[in-house]
Order: sequence, then C-alpha cells, then structure tokens
Amino acid sequence: MRSIFYGAALALFATFVGFDGARAQSPDVAAAADRLLEVQSPKEMLADIAGKISVSLPPSQRQAYVDAMTEPAFVERFKVAARDALAKNFTVEELDALAEFYQRPVARSAMAKMGDYMASLMPFIQAELIGIASKLQSQP
Repeated sequence: MRSIFYGAALALFATFVGFDGARAQSPDVAAAADRLLEVQSPKEMLADIAGKISVSLPPSQRQAYVDAMTEPAFVERFKVAARDALAKNFTVEELDALAEFYQRPVARSAMAKMGDYMASLMPFIQAELIGIASKLQSQP
C-alpha cells in the first residue's frame, strides 16, 4: 500500500512541477523563476517533505532518508529542475504573482499546510487508483 501511496505522490508531484527536461529560457523568465524559488525556499520545502515521509520508513532508515533529501547537492539539483520547470510552464507575470503571493505570511501559512492536506487526500486517491487499475486489468 505504501509503495502505491508514494508512487501516486511522486506522480502528483511530477505533474505539479511539470518537469520534462531543460529548455531554452529567456533571461526574464529565468530571473522571475529565481525570485519565486527564493521566497519558496526549496531547502525548507525538501526538509519538510523528508521529515513527513521519513516517519513512514523503518526507524533505521529515517535519518539517512532525511540526509539524502536535504543534502546540499540534491537541493541544488532540485532547484535547477524546479527553475527549468517554472520557466517552461509560467510567464514572467505569473511567476512574479506567485512570488508576491509566497511573500505574504498568510500564504506561507496556507502553503505549509499543503503537505498535510495532500496526506489527508491521499487515502482517497490511493483507493481510487487501485479501483481504476483493477477495472482496467479486468477489461480485455
């Protein structure tokens, strides 16, 4: 069950981020993506994700998982991938609006709850994915 949960979570995350490789970026879009990443703080986001996921791992693996997810080289690779995905999918105006949003304390508070929200929603998604997979397998 957990592997389905993590697979679905990863698929949702990949869909949300929209990363499918690097592409040429205009300097304005790249700069706007950098501004957004500055206020989103990928390092803090990855630490939060790692902390929440690690509790579902065996105790002997938890710290190693958190260490891997927060390792500076990984954080830097994540930032590069996120920057490329942001620049690919958003305009300068949209990125600036998102950066402005993330700077607001109420936005930071709301976004800090998104992981818990997704965790609450995941049992429904997990059950539906299992049902859909079952239905598809039974079809000729």
